[in-house]
Amino acid sequence: MIYTAPLTDGNWMQIVDHYFDCVHWQDDERNHQYETPADWIWQEYGCKVDMATRQYFFYDEQQRNWFALRWL
Repeated sequence: MIYTAPLTDGNWMQIVDHYFDCVHWQDDERNHQYETPADWIWQEYGCKVDMATRQYFFYDEQQRNWFALRWL
């Protein structure tokens, strides 16, 4: 089953800000593990980001709930 959550400008910008402040740069060195915030979201929550439909897609309800508590 696929679970969704709405992608809004507000929640996406919170994720992008967090990614560049806390994940992308670590101790003044670039973290090469992730290329984009969407890559990080996939690793952390098993979530596919679809900018065209403005949705987050999850394959696990618990991951979606954890994401919603943190970002929505």
